[in-house]
Amino acid sequence: MRYTGAVLVTVLIVEIAAAVAVAHAISWPFTLLLLVVVSLVGAELLRREGWAAFRSRRRRRDQSPERQLGNVAAGVLAAGLVAVPGFVTAAIGLVGLTPPGRAVVRRALAHRFAAQIVTVGGWQRRSRTADDPRVVDSTLADPTEGPIDLTKDHRTL
Repeated sequence: MRYTGAVLVTVLIVEIAAAVAVAHAISWPFTLLLLVVVSLVGAELLRREGWAAFRSRRRRRDQSPERQLGNVAAGVLAAGLVAVPGFVTAAIGLVGLTPPGRAVVRRALAHRFAAQIVTVGGWQRRSRTADDPRVVDSTLADPTEGPIDLTKDHRTL
C-alpha cells in the first residue's frame, strides 16, 4: 500500500506510451476506437465474471472454498483490468482470464491475504507444524493453578 501512488503513475505512463505507439502504427482515431472497444469488451467480461461469482456461491464438492474464492477473485480482477482503458492493462487482464493466468493470480492473492483468510467447513490445505512461523509455542498461566503446558492433551480437565 505504500507504493500505490508510484505504481499508478508508472501504469499511467506505460499506458500513454503504449497508446502513442499504437497511434503511430494505426492513427489516433483508430486508436481511440480500439480503446473504447477494448473497454466495452472488458465491461462485458466484468459483468459475466460478476454473475459467475454470484452463481458460484454454491460450493463445488471437488474444490475447496479458498480455491473457489481465489478463482472468483482472480476472474473479477482480470476482467477489471480489461475494462480499464489501456492496452497494457487489457493484455495483462486477458492473460489473467486464462486458466494458467488465474492460477498465478490466485496464488498471488492467497500469498497476499494468507493471514486474513479464515478456513470454514473443515477444509485445510496443510497441517501447521512447529517450524511454521505462524505457530506460536506458548504457555498459559493461571495464577491459582500455575502454568499449563499446551503441548499435552488437556481435554480431560
